[in-house]
Amino acid sequence: MEDAKVQAMRAHQLHQLKKEAIVYYQSNGVPLKMEDALNQMFRDRPDCVFGYLSNYFAQLALPPVLSGVRCHKSFDARGWETLAAEVTCRHRNEDRVAGRSRASLQVTVGEHDKPEEREREAQELRHHVEAALTLVNEGPLKQFAEQGFDPRDQRVIDEFLLMQLQAEEDRVKAELQRELDEAGAASGAEGSGADENASPQHQPAAAAGGKAGGSAKKRGGGKGGKEIVTVPDEPREGLFPGCLALSCLSAACAAAGASAAGVPLYRHLRQQLLADESDKDCADKDWRLPLPMLTILSGGKASPGKSNCVKEYMIVPRPGLPFDRVLRDSVAVYQQVAKTLSVKGGPAARFTNDAGALNTVIDRPEAGFDLINDALKALELTDSFDLAANIAGHELFDYEKGKYDLAQGAQKSPDETADFLDDLSAKQASLVALIDPLRRVERDAWLRLCQKASQRCLIVGDATQHRPGRLLAELQQMEAEEAETEQPPAEEGTQQQQQQQQPLLTSAWVARLQQRNTVTELFDCAKRMRSSGQVVVVAVGPSDNGDTTIVDLAAAMGARYLKLGAPVRAERIDKLQRLAEIGEELRAADLLSQWEQLSPPLVRPRGSETPEGEQQPPQQQQPASEHQPSTTKSRKGSSTASKA
Repeated sequence: MEDAKVQAMRAHQLHQLKKEAIVYYQSNGVPLKMEDALNQMFRDRPDCVFGYLSNYFAQLALPPVLSGVRCHKSFDARGWETLAAEVTCRHRNEDRVAGRSRASLQVTVGEHDKPEEREREAQELRHHVEAALTLVNEGPLKQFAEQGFDPRDQRVIDEFLLMQLQAEEDRVKAELQRELDEAGAASGAEGSGADENASPQHQPAAAAGGKAGGSAKKRGGGKGGKEIVTVPDEPREGLFPGCLALSCLSAACAAAGASAAGVPLYRHLRQQLLADESDKDCADKDWRLPLPMLTILSGGKASPGKSNCVKEYMIVPRPGLPFDRVLRDSVAVYQQVAKTLSVKGGPAARFTNDAGALNTVIDRPEAGFDLINDALKALELTDSFDLAANIAGHELFDYEKGKYDLAQGAQKSPDETADFLDDLSAKQASLVALIDPLRRVERDAWLRLCQKASQRCLIVGDATQHRPGRLLAELQQMEAEEAETEQPPAEEGTQQQQQQQQPLLTSAWVARLQQRNTVTELFDCAKRMRSSGQVVVVAVGPSDNGDTTIVDLAAAMGARYLKLGAPVRAERIDKLQRLAEIGEELRAADLLSQWEQLSPPLVRPRGSETPEGEQQPPQQQQPASEHQPSTTKSRKGSSTASKA
């Protein structure tokens, strides 16, 4: 009797389970999909039956969602600690690592700086890495993986990351301010009987070496007894400790999104961040890959020679050179220059710096160009490469004397330096770019150089420009101020301060994925720069690593140039090889186009008129140097860089 009751109970439970199973499968359309899959498979008769079924049902799976994030320490090519991120996605009921990235550190101290300054920055960067680990693994940035974001929504993810970081920064600032207020109240209570007119015991310390902050300093002793006015550098932006996680997570999520979409990273980024919302296919209609800027020789103050005025002597392949030849010919030029130096100075002449560039004795600024030109001539590559020079003017300035230290015993004022660089660029017919020729604060001398040389070569802002997020905010503020037509003119001192806060006039802009930058901000800023007639350059930081994400980013962004460093060592050769791989994929799909010959635009201040006898070009929606055909190599095009 007991057995019969147990069996009846089990039969009833089984019947209920069958009914629930029928409802569950029917509500999810499983029987119909199974029937359709079996019918299609029978018609197709595949060799691998279960593989066919797997592919069929994979198309019906729910889209992947972000499910986890983890950061850990890694090391860059110089052995410095940096940040690495892993993003996990849940797809087909499994959690898998879908995207990885390694951060590039923002290094501001050069090789010529004192060892204690380099050590101070190294400690600061280590602090940023530790803070980033805490923010991601234990802090608020860990929460973004719990939101169930689709990894393909790059803009949504970046906006959320920025919002979370800003909220954490505001919270920390509020706590610090509260502690300061409490400390001030306590000290005020203790010293309530003190003389109110007594001078303060602590004054703000001046910036080290007069390099940042403070006010202009006047010194005598110039030629003819003229007073030298030294304009201090703009204070460095105070970055929130741990903001390094922002760029690292943004790049890792981009890689996860490409994996989820099943397309290469460069195509995913362009479809998400550049394509017209009404036509997603328009992103594949016009592909131009960046031309690599490759450093051959290293100069500057770290060089053992007398000349300081050029930090990097670079070569740039001309448009039309196949990408499989770019790597081969660039390495050949590097080796030819190294061979020449070895013959003249022995093995010691082939010493290199952290970026792999040959660090040899250069006594004249033209000597570096001569070495490269001789190598190009010997290899019969004169028609294949142009030249570029990174001046790094902010590293050449002598704050005690208020002049640029261009060579041993040759110091020049900002205006004299602008004239000197104009003459130097005029002597090199194939020079296409001058990077950071002066300090950001030397606005008059900068404009003087632009008006003289910007039609011969690009005047590029790298260290002289603010990070993309801040630059976008400055452009929006400038446009808002221009819209207020009835605003009364400011006083002279206020006008100068406002000019210093405005974006610097350049003909090319350098983008870096570092610190508090997101992939979305870089793309948005690049679109703004191109719309104002500027050329976009993507650069690898001095803290390089083996991550090739920056190459896909540059290709997707439509950058004209990719500044990499020397064509040696794995971390840079891998990037050149990745560039060649992308070129081959696009060529096979018949999507690859070539850049037109460069026609640098004339840089003028906003609101200036076209000189008499010179035709003003029509208002450009896209820069002529990047998207409009040019039939000659003449550099007489003119454009007003009114936005940036």
